Amino acid sequence: MADRALRQMLSAAKVKVISNSTLTPHVVHKKIEYAEVKGSNLKIKANSFIDVTQDAELARKAGLSYYTGYESQNIKSKNETLAVSVVPRITGITMSEFRRIEDDILYNRPLVKKIKESITKSKDPASTKFWLRNFWSTIYQPYTDGYDIRSVAIGAAYHIDRNLPFSQNKGFFFDKGNVCVYNKNVLSWNGFLFKYQVHQIMKMEANGRKPTPEMIKEMSHLQHWLQKKSGKDVRVFIPDEIYIRQTLNVRDVVDPLTGKEIIKGGNSTRKVDRQFFLRFRYAGRSQEFICKNSAAASL
Repeated sequence: MADRALRQMLSAAKVKVISNSTLTPHVVHKKIEYAEVKGSNLKIKANSFIDVTQDAELARKAGLSYYTGYESQNIKSKNETLAVSVVPRITGITMSEFRRIEDDILYNRPLVKKIKESITKSKDPASTKFWLRNFWSTIYQPYTDGYDIRSVAIGAAYHIDRNLPFSQNKGFFFDKGNVCVYNKNVLSWNGFLFKYQVHQIMKMEANGRKPTPEMIKEMSHLQHWLQKKSGKDVRVFIPDEIYIRQTLNVRDVVDPLTGKEIIKGGNSTRKVDRQFFLRFRYAGRSQEFICKNSAAASL
């Protein structure tokens, strides 16, 4: 529905859409003279080129320097960033059955003791308190098709069964996460994290954000674990694209948006040239727009 609404708005604004394409900027005196669309004869010229790709693809190609990871905050953190996610579809199990798995864990006193010992052993007191907060709060349904996992119990139990350290700093981490239910108990589960350094994540981006062999192997273990816990024929389907949160930030930004402007929806039209070119990733696909007026710009 979101995709359909966006396309209707673009059509009303008479915005031409160019999808699934790669751009090569041609730079003259540190400015993009035009951008060439790979695989076509199309060249795009505009007063301004606004790059809002996640990894600043156009800006980097145009020669802008950038910080990696958290380098802008601390030079020692240039190779550190947020974990990436695999957001799989899970079939063969319902949310009520997940609730039963959670109950089985919470009512298993020896297992609860192991979980708390595992967390205490790997965390400082403040972090231990954070992770054990809401430990007895069961799966919560905040809206029609969405569920929040508020207790760490399920993830921690998985770590114990797999003999994995309870740590977000390296390798795999089964986080609390959230679940969306669609198509008759097909679940989309966001909470499976993999920690890598920035140089590794940039290689993943260059490889089309495809799941790594490590991710595929861990999701296979997850499928087996869910089958054992539920007694059901649970299947875990890995998406074609992983969720990468952050790798780099462009340096020397001319006019950064404030938090207040972002909350309001971005730049005001008075700050945007009347014609510009925009490229971004939406739902795993590259999208390009040539905007001819302020109405399209505000979109």
